[in-house]
Amino acid sequence: MASILVSGHTTTTVPNGVTATLVNGKDDHLHTDGVDAPVPLTLELPNIFATLLPSTPLSEEESSKIAQEWLDKLSAILQTGAAPSTDELSSVLAHSIVPWWKDHLSLTWALRCAHGIPNITNLLAPVIPLRKPVAPALTKAIYIPMTGTLQFVQAQFDFETPLAKCKGVACLIPEQGVEEGDVAWRAWVVMTQMADLKGHEADAQRLKVPDEGGEEQEEVDVLIIGAGQSGLQLAAALRTLSFRALIVDRVTHVGDHWKRVYESFKLHLSKYYCQLAYLPWPESTPFFPKISDIANFLDQYAHELHLNVLLESEVKKAEFDKKKGSWNVPIRTGGTERTVRAEHLVFATGLSGYTPAMPNVPGKEIFKGEVMHSLDYRAGEKYKDKHAIVVGTACSGHDIAADLYRSGAASVTMIQRKATMVFAEKAFRAATGVMYNENGPPLEYADRLSEVMPNQLTKLLMAQYPPTEEYVVIEAGLEKRGFRLLERDLGHIIFERQGGHYLDVGCSQLIVDGKIGVKSGVPIKNFTESALAFEDGTELPADVIVFATGHNTLTMKEGIHKVVGAESAKGLKDIWGLDKEGHVKGVYRDNGVQNLWAAAGPFSFTRYNSKLLAMQIVASHFGLLQDRFDV
Repeated sequence: MASILVSGHTTTTVPNGVTATLVNGKDDHLHTDGVDAPVPLTLELPNIFATLLPSTPLSEEESSKIAQEWLDKLSAILQTGAAPSTDELSSVLAHSIVPWWKDHLSLTWALRCAHGIPNITNLLAPVIPLRKPVAPALTKAIYIPMTGTLQFVQAQFDFETPLAKCKGVACLIPEQGVEEGDVAWRAWVVMTQMADLKGHEADAQRLKVPDEGGEEQEEVDVLIIGAGQSGLQLAAALRTLSFRALIVDRVTHVGDHWKRVYESFKLHLSKYYCQLAYLPWPESTPFFPKISDIANFLDQYAHELHLNVLLESEVKKAEFDKKKGSWNVPIRTGGTERTVRAEHLVFATGLSGYTPAMPNVPGKEIFKGEVMHSLDYRAGEKYKDKHAIVVGTACSGHDIAADLYRSGAASVTMIQRKATMVFAEKAFRAATGVMYNENGPPLEYADRLSEVMPNQLTKLLMAQYPPTEEYVVIEAGLEKRGFRLLERDLGHIIFERQGGHYLDVGCSQLIVDGKIGVKSGVPIKNFTESALAFEDGTELPADVIVFATGHNTLTMKEGIHKVVGAESAKGLKDIWGLDKEGHVKGVYRDNGVQNLWAAAGPFSFTRYNSKLLAMQIVASHFGLLQDRFDV
């Protein structure tokens, strides 16, 4: 998922990134000889000398000329079909700052990100002779003055390999040329992406026609366990490629998973940013969709796109037939069981599977009030005039605390165990709204630009856009109330910590105003009959205590082991977290087990990656997915 989306003269931050502690080592599996040693990961942004910057904003014509000249140099390197040398790549990659090259399937059949010319050489040297990319053609060039010292030309281009139609984006910065006074435009960041498999191009018109056999099929190309946004979008992507997918889920109706959350829940991101591929939200959907909006839309999505969904059904085991290269999957529906054979098996069961992470606090049995996990909390009306404690200060904790306060609780206190990352929703909305809005460009285009910047740079890029003066006052007020703030790094919090942040939609002001209390940094000791006791000797009286303490993020991997067995799951890689190159582990990519995949994540993440996984599945079926160069 992307770190920064850049288009026109605006930047957009989206949830992704990685901390600045990674080291991008040499990939032994590339089997390259005679290349330079890898470059340690250096996280920095270009700081371009004023003398190199254009005196006035570049026109479209000037930007296109710069982009075309750069693309001609790249084309000359590629057209030989030979492994590019460090010297050759140095002619198109930045010198004043360590450059980056991201590839999503087009060259490596993997999700890769190399940093530094030696590492980029290591990445490209074995794949260019194999993939033979040709015919890069400029499609668009935009001059982007991101900050006073960071300005670049964004070159968008198409290219092809014998197997695929591909897209590319390069961020070109001005550097000192050979002669004094000359300006050379070189790439600070390059991204290459597979857009379509030749002969198996996606066609959304296929979604308008039902499959033969429907959910009663006994043999399908892909069996997907889980009918949430991940499973549904993957099934839709597969259908655009003429592949038959069957989704299996235990729920009664598509969307029922969302009905398990508290009644006041709504997305903290706009419906435009959280769109699903191939079908927009209904016009009547509010800007921030609520539970009912999400649940109903997922059900509508499955029906309108003619997805085959087998509900009130369960998969408890699956066996891989090595001779046939397919999975035999017994499915129990009611009192009957049938076996479906599928070449590929996908787990889209969610990272946590709704398994609560509940702290073990002594004395719970003597507490006379109510204790629950946030999964069991529904609404605050029941607790009017009651004293409430909410343990946890991420999104759910804030939402529930605000709901209790607005429902008339006598007091509400949040227990903060760790520092919390807080973002102003209005700032995030303004940024994402540049591309994701009612009149925005096609989603595939917007998502591709969202993916350009390396995830590792998110924190630095976000720092270029500090909070507004208004929100600085709120942050100061939070700290005055004892609320500990964590430095902003969205990618780390979502893909490493998998939570622990709050996109502020109003609760912070309630804390600043003293309407919701905060107790921070003091460990909980035990329950008493009428209170929660802390290690500092204090007690907080309570009638109800809600633990908004998250979910077990190991559940998805554990669930896969349970279904396919230890032998089949041997070699299964970790799921979630970031690999050393900044991509999410184990989902929408090879995870170490033949014909087994995992799909999970937020709306925008699953939207972008669903087609990437669908293309890998199709390529695998036709024997095209060969020579994968992964980390």
